[in-house]
Amino acid sequence: MNRVRVALSLTLAVLSLAVLPAQAQDVLPPPAPPPAPPVVADRVYFGFDVGLQIGSQTSAVPGSFSLYDETATFTSQVSINNAPMINVEGGTRLRRNLFVGLAFTSRLKSSSGSDVTASIPHPVFANEPRTAATNVSPLENYERGIHVSAGWEFDATNKVHVRVFGGPSLFGVRQDVVSGIAVQEGASFSAVTISGATLTRLSEFGALGYNLGVNGSYMFTRRIGAGILVRFSGGTVDLTGPGGIALAVDAGGLDVGIGLRVRF
Repeated sequence: MNRVRVALSLTLAVLSLAVLPAQAQDVLPPPAPPPAPPVVADRVYFGFDVGLQIGSQTSAVPGSFSLYDETATFTSQVSINNAPMINVEGGTRLRRNLFVGLAFTSRLKSSSGSDVTASIPHPVFANEPRTAATNVSPLENYERGIHVSAGWEFDATNKVHVRVFGGPSLFGVRQDVVSGIAVQEGASFSAVTISGATLTRLSEFGALGYNLGVNGSYMFTRRIGAGILVRFSGGTVDLTGPGGIALAVDAGGLDVGIGLRVRF
């Protein structure tokens, strides 16, 4: 009987030792998953926007000419109004969040009328000028801008990116001005009218200015998305022409646009 008990005890002990490794194996933690591949940041971006350049101004352009051995003078008003614009830009990543970029902006044609007032000498009596007025239309305005910028980009989500930027700009302007007028006398010389006007297109490029703004994008895929551009820029372009014509134009303004974004 004692031998049977001893045999049973030994058998139970052997079975217990055989079961313990299997139980220990069951509670081992699962192997760690392989590390995710590193995310390769997009290094180059391109953008194309259409929108509006908001900014208006009015300047006076004086002129003069000799008539009846005296000097006739006139002043024309040059108005520059809001106009549509297009913006093309590209840039590259220098480091994790730091970008540099180059943008070209074209402010499309803006047309306006010019109110012209003149003081015309009397053909008979000296120092008794008469006044005349008319409106000349259209006077056209064009503007170009090149914007160099450095920007810091924030990733709001995996799809939404916001870049704050600023830097120097170069501006060019083409502007029509009234450079001369023709007059027509009344029957009794008591009144005179402006019968015509000569327009001259002034042009200048290379005025230094500045730009700063925000560019936001939403990426539909890794490469393609849409965005919003809000940029304020400014600079003064000095235009000169024949006969001592001089006009200072405040280039730039508030650019608001929407368009395409490409990254790779």
